[in-house]
This record gives sequence, structure tokens and C-alpha cells, in this order.
Amino acid sequence: MSCGLNNFASAMFTALSNGRVSAVLSFLRTFGLLAGGILLLPSIWGITGVWLAVPAAEGIMFAVSAACLIYYRNWYSYG
Repeated sequence: MSCGLNNFASAMFTALSNGRVSAVLSFLRTFGLLAGGILLLPSIWGITGVWLAVPAAEGIMFAVSAACLIYYRNWYSYG
């Protein structure tokens, strides 16, 4: 579910010519949170932390994507 919303939000902002928000969402998801999780979580939970990096990144991005959609809803007159 959260992966779908994250992809939808990035694609929607690309379609609405808001490349800055789309780029931030994509960069944060693929590099920022995922790489950070892979580096940080194994030091806390060992090898299990590597497996938890993707769900943690997707969960955080779910909140960020939802916040962006809510913030820009009046800007683009949807919702």
C-alpha cells in the first residue's frame, strides 16, 4: 500500500510539472532513507536491520508523500 502511494505521489507531481517535489520524493526514497537505513539499522538490530531498511524507508516515505499531497491539494485543486 505505502509503496503505491509513494510512486503515485512522485508520478503525480511529475505530471503536474512540479519537478522539485517529485525529485525530492524520489531522492529521499531511493537514496536518503534507504541508504541511511541500510547503514544505521544493522548497527541496532544486526542482519535483521538490513531487511528492515526497505519497510522503514517505505513507511517514512508514506508519511512524507501523504504530507506533500495534503499540503499541495489546494494548490492543484484536488481533494
